[in-house]
Amino acid sequence: MFYQTILILSFIFLSVDSTANVERTKAVLVFPLGEGRKSIGEPGQIVYIIKSDTISHHIVLEIEGKLYPNTDDFHIIPYDTEFTASRAYLYLIKRENNLWNQDILIEARNLYQFAKNICALFPRHVLHEDIYALLCRYSEEFESISSDGMTNYAESISILNKYLHDYPNGKYKDQIEWQLLRLKNSMYEYEGYAEGPLAQAKAYETFLQSHIHSIFSDVIRLEIARLYRIASECIERKYKDNKLDGFFAEDAIKFQSKAVAIYKLLINSPDLKIRESAKVSLFNISHNRKTYIGDNDW
Repeated sequence: MFYQTILILSFIFLSVDSTANVERTKAVLVFPLGEGRKSIGEPGQIVYIIKSDTISHHIVLEIEGKLYPNTDDFHIIPYDTEFTASRAYLYLIKRENNLWNQDILIEARNLYQFAKNICALFPRHVLHEDIYALLCRYSEEFESISSDGMTNYAESISILNKYLHDYPNGKYKDQIEWQLLRLKNSMYEYEGYAEGPLAQAKAYETFLQSHIHSIFSDVIRLEIARLYRIASECIERKYKDNKLDGFFAEDAIKFQSKAVAIYKLLINSPDLKIRESAKVSLFNISHNRKTYIGDNDW
């Protein structure tokens, strides 16, 4: 009778215990654990669940051979050949629950690493191209923030080129080609000189000549107009300071006229944002507002 009582009590205890020892279960880390000033793990890294509590949602997590008890289970996505990449994609497009918002640089780095590692883990998943396109976006963001914009985007350009190699007719081809064009012609600062924006405008115009069907053609034209407007303002300021550097006052008028002509074309764009941006720019130009030198656009 005594042993029966013990067995019954043991059964009751096990029934109400929410903590379960589980097999060493594979998972993917969503973002690093914090340990003082130190970050543990890398987003997208394979980790292991050693123990889980279904009520408190705490787990014992193993990262590179070391155990981390009382870890909230939202730090991980269970590993599954189909589910994990799908869940990761939703995290990336929504930046869900601002999981990475503690610092702008940390957020950018975590998004970049998470996307990069998920792509490496699931190279044949149906969402691989979609996640890789997000990697292209977050790579640029991370390089820009980490360098305060003073970068040649070497890593991002390499990633973008790989997309175009792997997906020569991919559904994000136009988007990636435009992004690659921007990064290859990026400049940290024009320093008041017209040569920079004019060189960029020329590169974009050359690109459009061979990509007339790009779905980003109006986006690129909008940027070309902005660059001509900047060049015009640079020349106008140099003229006032008697430092024309090979340009004449008439050039300021010429480049502004180019900008106006493009904006007038774009007010018929099927893209609502582009149409309204063109209208706003034309209004600002007509009221002598500036977009670069003494920026005071409405």
